[in-house]
Amino acid sequence: MPTDSRPAPAISSVLFASRDPERLRVFYEKALGITAQRTPDGGYWVLDLGGFYLMLDGREDVEEHNIDPCRFMLNIEVDDARAAASRIDATGASWFAPLEDRDGSWFGTFIDPDGNHAQIIQISERMREMMAD
Repeated sequence: MPTDSRPAPAISSVLFASRDPERLRVFYEKALGITAQRTPDGGYWVLDLGGFYLMLDGREDVEEHNIDPCRFMLNIEVDDARAAASRIDATGASWFAPLEDRDGSWFGTFIDPDGNHAQIIQISERMREMMAD
């Protein structure tokens, strides 16, 4: 914990480099039911995930498919995990770990077109109360 008066660093975004950022944009828009915006300079696609930003960047110096997708995973909190899973299914995506109920909270890990893993989570009210204590 910092001892001075400066605010602690904060993480506000993550950047996915892709050979096909347009494909990822279309996928995440459909999977999450949101619309991406272009940065003013046209360099990135940006998806606002409740104040945390998923940025999609076109790069030729990355592999076509993520070769180690379990190393880093997005946790995306949703209000209705079953509805989110249905949207993800409609994209044709595969599941690394299908949606399941874990003591009232829902978790499911899907694989995006670049091979990245992302997890949808719907936290139960009971778990929220426990986390707040």
